[in-house]
Amino acid sequence: MKKIIGLLFCLGLFNGCNQAVTSPNSEKFTSAIQFVNEKYAKNVTDLTQIDPAYLFIYANNLFNKGKKDEALFWFYVAQYRALIIRVMENEKSFLPQPIYQQLAEDAGTPVIGQMIVLGPGLNRGHLYDYIQSGLGISINGYAGSNIDNWIAQLEKVLAFEEAHPFDPYQAVPADQLNKDKQAEAQQRAKGLAEMVKFLKENKAALAEKRAQMEKQ
Repeated sequence: MKKIIGLLFCLGLFNGCNQAVTSPNSEKFTSAIQFVNEKYAKNVTDLTQIDPAYLFIYANNLFNKGKKDEALFWFYVAQYRALIIRVMENEKSFLPQPIYQQLAEDAGTPVIGQMIVLGPGLNRGHLYDYIQSGLGISINGYAGSNIDNWIAQLEKVLAFEEAHPFDPYQAVPADQLNKDKQAEAQQRAKGLAEMVKFLKENKAALAEKRAQMEKQ
């Protein structure tokens, strides 16, 4: 539970002021695929097969267009899937620095000079953490303005992942993943349900804390 509390604050819960599960055949789902195809010339037919980095980019794009609930939903879908890859990744799970920087920029995360010291190849988990820490400030800031809606979006994410299981081997090269950790990774990702539980149990206290901080 302490980890969950830390996550909420680190991602910017207080920094910003029940929909049906999206079907792969819905207009919203296909528009997401078209966005990714247009931006990166990917041959994507199913968003369950794509590197979560691109879903972070899509979430940022939606947020900038004012579609904040959709952005919140896709941000957490990306986060759910990024955790799976993060747990499974091995020593080969690297991205060239130029690609790493471009993905971070397109996801709305400022690229800082400190990245250079990490070396010519950067771990995928570093990329996901970096994007989440930057993009999460605005999106979680929005989420914290209406905790009931936040809970609804997170529950939608969990239902979506149950209906459309993520296949990490379709998203990144298989040699970058440790198959022995797949069960552990999927179980940890489902820990998002603990965050939902935490929000429900502490809704009043969180709302009061946010109100106090907005007065400062």
